[in-house]
Amino acid sequence: MLITFPFIGYALFSILFSTLFIITTYFFSHLVFKYTSKQLKTTNSYKCIRLALWYMIISSLGPWSFGVIMKTLGETSSWYRNAIYFHLHFQYNGWFILALLGVLLYAFEQKNINVSSKVFKQFFSFFNLGIILTFFISILWMKLHIMVNLLAFLGARIQFFALGILYKEMIKQKKKIGDLFT
Repeated sequence: MLITFPFIGYALFSILFSTLFIITTYFFSHLVFKYTSKQLKTTNSYKCIRLALWYMIISSLGPWSFGVIMKTLGETSSWYRNAIYFHLHFQYNGWFILALLGVLLYAFEQKNINVSSKVFKQFFSFFNLGIILTFFISILWMKLHIMVNLLAFLGARIQFFALGILYKEMIKQKKKIGDLFT
């Protein structure tokens, strides 16, 4: 894809490699879900990574819809652009960020720096609600009903609030975290 997409766009080889990548991610996710130990599945880090993988799978609905949209509505359709934005949103804001948070929490857990279950549950719930609602930021260009703007704003605020919950918990363990990075 690195070679084909920039030069030929959505053509045979870039579509082939993209499809192969998506199918590979399904297989990879299946392996992670199936072969992760029961003990690891109870950790906060795994919960983040599990949901990150689900966001990666959900994001693939965007590329899968391209063919139908291009054939029926065309590349200039707002649905085509929204399919791209859907894919990118759930890749960046779901898969990437939650996977990185999962890796960070895993590093913390290895050094006995744990987030309490109550705090993690609050953070996790709010953060994921924010991920879903911030998709509306991606479609603000369509100038839809004011409610779309409000949902986008609310999603962004909820995500900042969730990160604040996690940050506040990490500040309590500042010394241990500092030791981890020295």
